[in-house]
Amino acid sequence: MTMIVQKDFFKDFVLPREQSSDTLNFYAHYNDINKRVLNDTSDFNGNEEPLVSILMTTYNRREYVVQCIQTILKQSYTNIEFIIVDDNSTDDTRDAIYEVLKNSKCRIKFIKTEGKRGPGLNKRLGWNYIQGQYVIFLDDDDYFVSRNFIPQSVKVLLTHPSLSVVAFNSYMELVEKDRLLITPTLHPLNKIIKSEDALHSFMSTLPKPNSTFPAVFDVSKLKKSKISEMKILNDTQIWLRGFLAGDVMFMSDYVGVYRVHSGSIGYNLDVDLILDNLNEKIQLYTEKSFPFSDSSWIENQVMITLNYYFYKSQQVDYNKIYDWLINNFKMKSVFSISTKCIKIRIKYRLVKIIKQFYKK
Repeated sequence: MTMIVQKDFFKDFVLPREQSSDTLNFYAHYNDINKRVLNDTSDFNGNEEPLVSILMTTYNRREYVVQCIQTILKQSYTNIEFIIVDDNSTDDTRDAIYEVLKNSKCRIKFIKTEGKRGPGLNKRLGWNYIQGQYVIFLDDDDYFVSRNFIPQSVKVLLTHPSLSVVAFNSYMELVEKDRLLITPTLHPLNKIIKSEDALHSFMSTLPKPNSTFPAVFDVSKLKKSKISEMKILNDTQIWLRGFLAGDVMFMSDYVGVYRVHSGSIGYNLDVDLILDNLNEKIQLYTEKSFPFSDSSWIENQVMITLNYYFYKSQQVDYNKIYDWLINNFKMKSVFSISTKCIKIRIKYRLVKIIKQFYKK
């Protein structure tokens, strides 16, 4: 017998009353609590649904990509197109995708590359085929738990024309540890954050959401921000271009699950990918439409990327990073950034040593 409880039962959430029933039901089911929560959110009530493009990259993750697509098809929203870029998978990913979509009315564009390029380049390739008014960028290993994520996002974007993106919270699933985390709530919630403010405080006082999948972007605004001139489309660059394009709003609900596992790109960082990311930040900063010229901003943004690289990557290329810094900054800044990178790497090594010690 299913027991009915109110939302106050879920004490782990920062704002339990602001979570949809989909979110709380998923959380209860994942933890095998066998509870059901009251109050569903309403479907999208627009007379005509704008086309929403789903730009997805995949590589040899048949089960993940099928699950991801299934959660999109369960949305209470029908005007969807799929642009799926397969990075030359060697399994039956393509057949599985067409099988799960065969009874759907959604449009589909399937692109298979000739060689392994990575999600950043493949998202950029898929961008050329987008026809929707709005777009969701996602990888094959993430999925949604809210049926109303898309209609709710579209409604907010239509209500507030200055917005270039509306974003939601998401869970984090540690696959190998079989754990589900409720990540810290985005802030500020349910209010318009001006474009310049979002850019200036990004990843300092304004948090970065878990990837781009729990967000819907306005395509026309992204085009005006010159996203088409980018070489790659990775999460951070998409967020920065989105903030340059217009205002942003963070919503309270947890709408999906961001998976972290041994195959995640964060554990296998290529230095050339990092350099591409750094170059994109320099390019953004030098755009005529960029709203301020604070040199400390670009140094902080570069340091955010390098901090991620030096603390996450199993191997690092000091020489390439140093050469890039020499070509883009004055020596005082080069010395400061290099010193910070070395300290981060020392911390990385110490953490590994401590973990190995406790395993014995």
